[in-house]
Amino acid sequence: MGIFLFLLKLCSDLISRRVGTLFYFAQRQGSARDRDGAWRELETSLKRLQTNYLDLWQFHALTHDWDLDTILSKGGAIRAAIEAKKQGLIRSVGITGHHNPEIIVKGLSRYAFDTALVPINAADTLEQLEKNIRVAQQFKPLLSDELAMIEQLY
Repeated sequence: MGIFLFLLKLCSDLISRRVGTLFYFAQRQGSARDRDGAWRELETSLKRLQTNYLDLWQFHALTHDWDLDTILSKGGAIRAAIEAKKQGLIRSVGITGHHNPEIIVKGLSRYAFDTALVPINAADTLEQLEKNIRVAQQFKPLLSDELAMIEQLY
């Protein structure tokens, strides 16, 4: 067993003792961005986390237009997310990116994702940081009524 699987098992054991007090999330980072591949990854995440649902499932590390095109296509990973949401396996679906924050903006214009993560990383170049900050500044904060509605979901 590799170190990653060992740590995942250790975390799963610790998590299973605290059910009901945790926010469960998983990021899909595999190369499969199709519906069936995403579904298999979701099942694996649920099994490894020893839970029957995720609060948030994220499509991680979007970089190129083809990432979005593939995920949002007729047979894309978004289909797995829509099905999983209907079945109560996930509550929210989001997108993340590292090196091309504009792809997050494009993604949000093409699909009503519940969350978006734009990283601000001190290890990035100054140019990359400035680009990420410009994109993050385009997001408006939630109103208190909106926050209250979200809190009631959990």
